[in-house]
Amino acid sequence: MDVSRIDITTIESLAPIMTIVAPYNPTISPDYLHDLQNIRMAHASLFTLRQFPTAYALLMDVLEQPLVDIPAWIWTYKFDKGGTSSTEQQLIQTIRFILTDYVNNCTSAQVAPCFDIGERRFLGEYVLPIFKSLARQTGTLCFNWCEVQLKQQTYQSRVMINAGQLDGMNLRFVDGLGIDVNGNERLVLEISGGHATDNHQHASDDTLKIIHSLMCILKGDAQNHINASFTTYRRIKAFGVQTVKDTVILSEMMLADNFKYVYKEIMTATVPVNDNHRCKWLPMFDLLAYLILQLDEQLAHIKRLQEEHSGRHPVDMHDLLFSALCYQQQDV
Repeated sequence: MDVSRIDITTIESLAPIMTIVAPYNPTISPDYLHDLQNIRMAHASLFTLRQFPTAYALLMDVLEQPLVDIPAWIWTYKFDKGGTSSTEQQLIQTIRFILTDYVNNCTSAQVAPCFDIGERRFLGEYVLPIFKSLARQTGTLCFNWCEVQLKQQTYQSRVMINAGQLDGMNLRFVDGLGIDVNGNERLVLEISGGHATDNHQHASDDTLKIIHSLMCILKGDAQNHINASFTTYRRIKAFGVQTVKDTVILSEMMLADNFKYVYKEIMTATVPVNDNHRCKWLPMFDLLAYLILQLDEQLAHIKRLQEEHSGRHPVDMHDLLFSALCYQQQDV
């Protein structure tokens, strides 16, 4: 989905603190554009999903199964667990739970027309089961759903109020909030309308909401680990998931070495809502496989950040995160 959800005026106003890496940004640098093109090409070829050959083979086979037979077939699917990594086994379990729920949706005796599927129903019946299954089967996240308060946004607002940079505070609530194993907010999810809703302003507002929320999460990571290294901190990411109509947009944010945040829209996939869309599960599971790998990688980076902050690993004084933050504040 390359329709602009952020106009050029907003992109330019954010430019001093953030780089928007998305197809609709006409000011994107050649390096970032090349990076984005490579990511999109990899997604189109299911590059990440193909790294899990057993899961990939399962999905290719399930495309040929009669709908009513899928649950029994997929849960009795045999594979060599000894020759399959724990991550791939988690992905296979995630696939099993998601597709079982999918069959349940597709065989419902009363299915409302597409134009009747509102935002909350689309979240509850189609989107929530996907990310709940990923979280439960991988153990990388725990989700809270439906108007969840974003605590890091509240905290960052209080910091700004105390510093005289903000007059008041509005609490922020999101449709889904993924908490990592350390109890930190890591993923923000927003549903920008129902399956067939075309509300550009809603989608634009939610994109900006996700961007600011991810900034708050990363600021919290920095403030909680000020004695760690700036080098390690720059590997930390926060993730966003937004649906616009029936399209899921996966984004991520991190801080670059020039102290500017980089918001990158990684890939998109369509949420299948009936059995005519079954093949669309392939790009969706490629997206989920990418997210699983990224979340696993973040566990290692955050562990290193914690150990540096606690003094287990020495940090070069010239690379101290506290010093980098002070420099950033002075520069601003």
